Amino acid sequence: MANLIAPFGKEKFEFPWGIVLSYMLLLLPLAVYFFYSASGAVSNPGAKQVVAGTLLLSSTALWIAGYIPNIATSIYVLVCISMLGLGSTKEALEGLSSNSVLMFFAYSIIAYGMAESGLPRRIVFFLLRLANGKIRLVMLASFVAVVLSVLLIPIGLARVVMFYPIFSRLVSSLELKDDSNLMKSLMLGTGMLSTYCSTGIMTGATSTILAVDLFGKFAGIQWDYIDWLAAFFPAVVLYTLTLYVTVLRVIPPETCDVGQVRDSLKVQWEGLGVVSKREWKALLVIMGTIGATAFGGALGITPVSSSLVGALLMIIPPLGAKDMRELMFSVEWSTIYFFGTILSLGDAVLRSGLMGSMGKSLLLLCQSTDLNIEVIVVLMLVFIIFLRIPLPAATLFVGILLPMAFTVAKSIGLNPVWFGMLAFQAGSLLIIFPNQSPSLVYAFQKTDLRLYDVGRVGIRVFWVMLAVMILISILYWPNKGYPVWLS
Repeated sequence: MANLIAPFGKEKFEFPWGIVLSYMLLLLPLAVYFFYSASGAVSNPGAKQVVAGTLLLSSTALWIAGYIPNIATSIYVLVCISMLGLGSTKEALEGLSSNSVLMFFAYSIIAYGMAESGLPRRIVFFLLRLANGKIRLVMLASFVAVVLSVLLIPIGLARVVMFYPIFSRLVSSLELKDDSNLMKSLMLGTGMLSTYCSTGIMTGATSTILAVDLFGKFAGIQWDYIDWLAAFFPAVVLYTLTLYVTVLRVIPPETCDVGQVRDSLKVQWEGLGVVSKREWKALLVIMGTIGATAFGGALGITPVSSSLVGALLMIIPPLGAKDMRELMFSVEWSTIYFFGTILSLGDAVLRSGLMGSMGKSLLLLCQSTDLNIEVIVVLMLVFIIFLRIPLPAATLFVGILLPMAFTVAKSIGLNPVWFGMLAFQAGSLLIIFPNQSPSLVYAFQKTDLRLYDVGRVGIRVFWVMLAVMILISILYWPNKGYPVWLS
């Protein structure tokens, strides 16, 4: 009996502060709403703005903290929009049928079909064999393959998961281990590239798909595939080269026998066999989808419709998905709800007039403190870049900070499209901790990478690319039709 009581008596009770504070945040918008209801001022514009702002701040804190599942927070926000007078039930649910939600759903299915076919692995090995066994060229070919994989698999973590066994077999065949510099440099480069390079292609990641929708909602621009590629992809190319040079200097790979590397890649290439019918189908579907997305505008084909057709072709017979249940499990429903909620919440905040009031307040603050607009732009950019560090996913960064960037730009006379572009791409530069991206978390777990390694590479790349981004935004974007100032 004593043995049963002793362990119980030694248990240390820890108060669940995180859960308690999360529930307090859940109740805060309701409390503010009922306070204004009791005073009879709930229909005043100012009261609606306070309620909308409280809901925005509390939901943001809940999403970041993560004590309550993100899907639960999303449903809570949708309920509050209609219950707190910020919109009708129809308006609250409109975000769930938005373009970004439909495109993400479609590309989740396409990504599953691509991974199941094995086509991306074949393309990766083809590029690696072009290096002819030279280990530094193998690394460069690997980085190029990661960039190209953004076209084929529009989910960052899925890309890194695909590359890991390829690199692991290569390293093992060279009689190296997973804690070797070669493995660390390959996986770190893959994780960082998979996180950043998705900004260059409008279907490259969930966060980019959401950004396209937010640009239309808050800045009034409807991007097409080619325009987005022309605006954002040059920075991706420069980022890839900068990261490659930096990784070689910070984590130099071991010297390997050229013939041994060539033989290892040859064995893995031959193990793939001949191109299967499923691979041919996947290639035709992805090329057709990309082509329709890029050039279908002249024929009245929207990016949403082309992506949905691509998803349909991936799953219908012949050579459809092998396991429909597994396919549906691969769709990130929590992210879909988050997408829809962010868009519905943005509409609710706009309807309340909060964004306009914030812009006027910021303008008055600038006039009263005699701050130059250039100083405000720099401070806002620094704020956005450093606030990206604690956020565990780029989707949260885009959904929370991009609307803020649009609002600030409009209030001080900047072109919201230009500043949104700068905030979106420069805000993704400072990658110094693994927890900033699921792709980096996976790379960190699978190798002997240290925080010191990630930080050294990330900080060096950040300073070089920040200077590059400023030059691109000032010299290149205005020539492409995205001026700094509103005319």
